[in-house]
Amino acid sequence: MDDIFFDSDGNLDRLILQSVARRPLSVDKTAASPEGGANEERFYDIDGDSFVLRYQDVKTLNVQYVKLTTAESAPEA
Repeated sequence: MDDIFFDSDGNLDRLILQSVARRPLSVDKTAASPEGGANEERFYDIDGDSFVLRYQDVKTLNVQYVKLTTAESAPEA
């Protein structure tokens, strides 16, 4: 998630997303195939730099967070 916007009443209005991927429901998990195929096969990137999602249009949203940490400096000898 890159940014969020609120309406004049303070309610969530829009989400600005980066590195967005989607999948067709026809390739979703089924009882016959619990894995639904490999992750790379189920999802594909959406073209564009940013994806603007109006909150009123959100049905479901799966967000994956990545925690970035700084590397510790090696002690001087």
